Amino acid sequence: MMSSRPSTRTKYASTCNFSVVLLQLGPVKEYVKMLTENADVKFIVFGHHRVMLDSITEQLVDDNITFIRIDGSTLAVDRAVYQFLFIYTVTIVPLVLGLNASSL
Repeated sequence: MMSSRPSTRTKYASTCNFSVVLLQLGPVKEYVKMLTENADVKFIVFGHHRVMLDSITEQLVDDNITFIRIDGSTLAVDRAVYQFLFIYTVTIVPLVLGLNASSL
């Protein structure tokens, strides 16, 4: 009979994966900051873990950058509006996109 509980190996892999995400927060924030300093670039930042999306969002707020964030908590009706704004806005706006919500 198969157990529905995750194996020790699965728990270890998940913990290691999250540890890697934590190590990447600083470099990713620096990269996003560099992208926002170039006023001619419109870009999408994809992320999977909420802590990474929050960290990127925090960097954009700290740098006083207008951005759009679409993640799993964004309502479907709002996603369509945000997608339109990102595509057709005149101002350069980064889009922070959670992978679970990326099927726009």
